[in-house]
Amino acid sequence: MKEKLKKIFLDFQVLAIILVVIDQITKLLVRKFIGVNEEVVIINNFFYFTLAYNTGAAFSGFSNFTWILAIISLIACVALEVYFFKYKPKNNFLKATLLVLLAGAFGNLIDRLFFQKVTDFIGFIFFGYHFAIFNVADICVTLSCVGLIIYFFVTSNDDKKKKQKVEEKNEEIEPTNEEKQDESRN
Repeated sequence: MKEKLKKIFLDFQVLAIILVVIDQITKLLVRKFIGVNEEVVIINNFFYFTLAYNTGAAFSGFSNFTWILAIISLIACVALEVYFFKYKPKNNFLKATLLVLLAGAFGNLIDRLFFQKVTDFIGFIFFGYHFAIFNVADICVTLSCVGLIIYFFVTSNDDKKKKQKVEEKNEEIEPTNEEKQDESRN
């Protein structure tokens, strides 16, 4: 039993742990070396780092609801872990996508629990407008949502194809009405 749990942990959790560590280290470095609203230009008029704090969710929605968002993040993390241990998904793309989601939720949960706000620092300028500032955990959540959409779109198409093949095989196996009538006459 211990070996099986160890294998599950290693197979599933290492990716999430690495992403959470990257998220927390980048946030720590930004808090240490960049001042609030100070811009460090990486690519002129396109990409920069700046320190900003967010007490809400994406695009500062639900500002000042940090504890509610922390509870939602905690529930999401626990639900994902339960899913992994209970269902042990076989599809590697699904596993990776859910682990990236777990890392994102957990990375921002750490900030909410210890700082009562999330550290954001990655900024882009598109067509002269500053896009929302975000962090590595936010990237994880966004990419995992895109991944889940792709996964469900692809698997639903696969399921339709499998169902169609089963129906075609059943039609080949089932006798036609004429064959049934011939059998009943004999």
